[in-house]
Amino acid sequence: MFLTQIKSFPKTQFWRYILGFALIAWFYILGQIPLFIGWIIKKGEEVSEQGLLNQIIKGFENLQDTPQRDLMGILPNNTTLILALLMFLFTLFGILLALKWCHNQKLKQITTARMKVDWKRIFFSFGLLATFSIITTFLSYWSTPEDYIWNFNWEPFLILLVIVVTLLPIQTSVEEWIFRGYLMQGFYKATKHRQFFIYLIAVLMILLSYYFINSNYEMSLSEKIILLIFAFGLCITIINFLDKKNVFTIPSYRKLNSFFDSRFTPLIITSVTFGLMHLANPEMEELGYYAMVFYIGTGLFLGILTLMDDGLELALGFHAANNMITALLVTADYSVLQTDAILKQTGEPEVGWQIILPVLVLYPIFLFIFAKKYKWSNWKERLFGSI
Repeated sequence: MFLTQIKSFPKTQFWRYILGFALIAWFYILGQIPLFIGWIIKKGEEVSEQGLLNQIIKGFENLQDTPQRDLMGILPNNTTLILALLMFLFTLFGILLALKWCHNQKLKQITTARMKVDWKRIFFSFGLLATFSIITTFLSYWSTPEDYIWNFNWEPFLILLVIVVTLLPIQTSVEEWIFRGYLMQGFYKATKHRQFFIYLIAVLMILLSYYFINSNYEMSLSEKIILLIFAFGLCITIINFLDKKNVFTIPSYRKLNSFFDSRFTPLIITSVTFGLMHLANPEMEELGYYAMVFYIGTGLFLGILTLMDDGLELALGFHAANNMITALLVTADYSVLQTDAILKQTGEPEVGWQIILPVLVLYPIFLFIFAKKYKWSNWKERLFGSI
């Protein structure tokens, strides 16, 4: 099975997953440099024409005064999209290094439990959601045309199409490899460890530190890296101290730790973490924290696909279709993906339609379709069975 296969893998101690995730996070931060350079140069052009160096200095100063929601509009949409997606190429390199250096594993081992990746599953999942998204977008435009404006322009759209086909699948795949692959397997391995509960707290501390550091645009790259190293080192120090004090052998702690002995533990942890990583998205300001219901619910849905199907293939196809079709068909001022799409939504976002309906209605329907096609069974054991 997708989770249990790691029992035969070497180097799967949970501290290696913490170290590997920190390595991946650092490469994600490094990947933001091209976008920041583009912003700085553009802001410098607005305030200075006296040489590139002076533009960079002035641009950096001017960037600090730019509200976060306006950052994505500094450069042309396609330029911003390319630079934003480049960070996921850096992140992919970080994943490959983490797998090789920390675990001596290959990418296939966090992708599927099958002998090889099942591309038919990826394409079926992609096609199912892509078809649904195109039809529902057309129906929405047909029923409420006043909520949209025609945004189609051949030249930028063709460039967008190339970007979406070549780079956007890397972004969606990287997120799946991290959350439904790397971290889900890591938490599965860690659940039986006597220090799991403390490790869980440590990971949450690192995630909160990462969110704070990554969203603080006044900090330099070196300061961000130093603080991440400090957060990681502090967690390890606390764990070692508690171990020396024999805290992990206390009966009450062992009983608390045994509460997490379920496959549902890595599923829910990675789903919540996936949601928290979207806190900085611009739509949070427009939709409020109700949007977390959608992101966590989506993470839970993709995690269920992974556990029931013994691989990421269905999740990879579904996630790719969601982002690619959305990027091509509809954009909005509050969306994290500002693209030269065919339509631009101008109406107020409907919280019920965009958040509650997919999680409570559409995702169960998709699960039913996948379950029938691939003849899933033994749901209780696969999702809630003891580890």
